[in-house]
Amino acid sequence: MNMRKVVIGLAIALAVLSIFFLYQRFTSNDLELRLQSSRPVGVRLALLDQDSAGNQSLELLAQMILYPDRDRVLFYFVNTDAYYEDEDDPIRTMSPGSADNFAGYTDVSSDYYIHMTRTEAIRMLNLMEGLAIFVDEPMVFDHQQFIYPNGLRFMPGEQILEFVLARKTSQPDRAYLNGTERLGRMESMVLNLFWRRTKLAGHLSHDAMAEFAADGANFDSNMTAVERRSLFAFITDHEKMHASVLEAPLREDRETGQPRLIVKDDRSRVIYTEYEENLQLETLTPDDFPVDVLNGTDISGQARRLKGFLQDRGLLVLDADNYRFKPLAHSVIIERSGDTWRAQRLMELTGLERKRVVFRRMGLDVDATFVIGNDFDLKKLSNR
Repeated sequence: MNMRKVVIGLAIALAVLSIFFLYQRFTSNDLELRLQSSRPVGVRLALLDQDSAGNQSLELLAQMILYPDRDRVLFYFVNTDAYYEDEDDPIRTMSPGSADNFAGYTDVSSDYYIHMTRTEAIRMLNLMEGLAIFVDEPMVFDHQQFIYPNGLRFMPGEQILEFVLARKTSQPDRAYLNGTERLGRMESMVLNLFWRRTKLAGHLSHDAMAEFAADGANFDSNMTAVERRSLFAFITDHEKMHASVLEAPLREDRETGQPRLIVKDDRSRVIYTEYEENLQLETLTPDDFPVDVLNGTDISGQARRLKGFLQDRGLLVLDADNYRFKPLAHSVIIERSGDTWRAQRLMELTGLERKRVVFRRMGLDVDATFVIGNDFDLKKLSNR
């Protein structure tokens, strides 16, 4: 009799579980189900522009890889000014689908995609009420509409896209290298957007932003409106999630007489393999990454004192010097390496506000820079 009750109880429990899983299956969209697993999910991101003659070009191409069980996102970029091996035309002349070689580097296919035009990206950024961008030094571009003095600058969507996509031809013989620094600006924009994703989540609750996310006419995507909402919710709801940036390595080719950059396919796969290994080994969060400290005030010795404070807490401070442009009203952290965890670590050590943290991808020996402003108080810092 007791055994019969046990069997009946197990049968009821199994029935309830089956109903539960079936309910989840039919009330969840495909992307949401994939985000509940441990397998990486690939999303192709593309930004397209159009010149005055109506010719469309591929300006930004990246694969966003989501690791649901690791609280990590990777943005893997390809420089669209470069060429693939055995291709006569640059990547920017291709369509996003034909230019997507990421599966060969990451073994993660771009099962989903989001393609935006410049106009659509500007609209989205303006709905988010703009973005703070750090300009290391005054910059001048060809045919620019806005000015770019140094410092932390708040920009509307039109200015952000101009800053990100603008070109310089001050050295015509090196014009083929312009895209490398330009790519760094694109990567910085994506990281700054990710860093402020909680603000984005707030805007998603607004009717205009919700309509933008749901309206397929605003961009080209194979995701349904529900899947797009699931993607945004997944990214914005995970406060502990961090993002990294990789870019496909290039080599210089002069065999054609006209110098150009070629994507190194083998090396592109190697650097992703190394990233994945570090992800599995949990070595993407080191305590001793290199930084530098710059004094943006007229008070001498500030950089030296902050250097000692950070070294005592395990960071490798490679340099302590003066900032070229003084005085600076507010302190700022500039993350250089393309990893939000490092920015978070330095922010927590120094007590700086999140809005004073920005990303400016550059090939430097340091992963981050702390620029001391007039608001800096070493006494408060010493008590942390």
